[in-house]
Amino acid sequence: MKGFIQNAGLGGFSNRTVSSANWNEITETGIYHAETQNQPELPAAVGGLIVLNIVTGIYITQLCMRSNSASPQMWRRSKDTNGWGAWMSVMLAGDFGIGSATGVARSDAELTAPDGVPGGLFRQSGSVGLSNLFGSYGSGICMPHAMSSAGTSRLSTFLFMQANGQLKTKWQSVNTSTGEVSGTVHTVYSTANTTKASDGALKAASPVARIASPESTDRLDIDESDFEWCGYGVANGEARGVEIIREDVGVYRVTGAKSLASSGWRLLPPRDPDGSGDLGVVTAEQLDDEIIISLFRRKMVLADGEIVIQSGESIDVPANSWIDIRLDMPESVIAPDAPTEEPQIQPE
Repeated sequence: MKGFIQNAGLGGFSNRTVSSANWNEITETGIYHAETQNQPELPAAVGGLIVLNIVTGIYITQLCMRSNSASPQMWRRSKDTNGWGAWMSVMLAGDFGIGSATGVARSDAELTAPDGVPGGLFRQSGSVGLSNLFGSYGSGICMPHAMSSAGTSRLSTFLFMQANGQLKTKWQSVNTSTGEVSGTVHTVYSTANTTKASDGALKAASPVARIASPESTDRLDIDESDFEWCGYGVANGEARGVEIIREDVGVYRVTGAKSLASSGWRLLPPRDPDGSGDLGVVTAEQLDDEIIISLFRRKMVLADGEIVIQSGESIDVPANSWIDIRLDMPESVIAPDAPTEEPQIQPE
């Protein structure tokens, strides 16, 4: 029995050294050690071979291993009545970024290579011009599609999650002759980059605050997601440092922000969550280091045969709503949960 086990290459070091120049002829079940690692039909220089003889001489499977601590690899192939099939790579833990503690680092050049974009899970460091294809550090997945119908470009799809929680997508085409890359990075709207106005409508978000009374509001959703109370209202993560103070009936002072947003929407009046429209007229006055927000009752005036909405008496924010303000923050103010620099990754 011991001799049989040893002859099969089991129970210790293999004594079945492969000297044949043609591994197609090795069909007997056992574990082998290659005398030379340069066989013509092998996928790479390998040192070990396992042969599984399922049905004598007809259905056979071979497994071969590369003995390299820096780059271990394994391949398999099978033989049937039609002969030997091609060697196929066996996926190991860490291949394509799957099963490893650290994702596979991919540079911009690798992800836009004309000769083929590597599929699988990957990470980027956010280093501008080198590893910053999606505008920030984070992790993603690349799904190579195919060659274009004209046969001139390689097509790929990307999903990439930035460290700030924003999801990016890209459909990419790379010209195989010129290397020209086309495709736009798009942002997926989510709670990471949108806010819900007082009437429930979604708005693109950046630093955003909501003015409402902490004592009288009956809106349970006012401090949803990352909004936190900051005096007479709440602010999201990008607006940390903002403070809202009620100065008088319908008058609120906002400090800690640079100004109202310089682009996009800036100020929204309280709106009826049941859909009946605006619940007041809101104005803003920019001072040196603060913003004064004022709220008035809506007054309808007939002028030149038209109904014009004007400001009436000052009112506080209704309990069933809030005032939305979108801000620009000082450069020195960074949300505590926002990434400030790329993390230090241990070399792989």
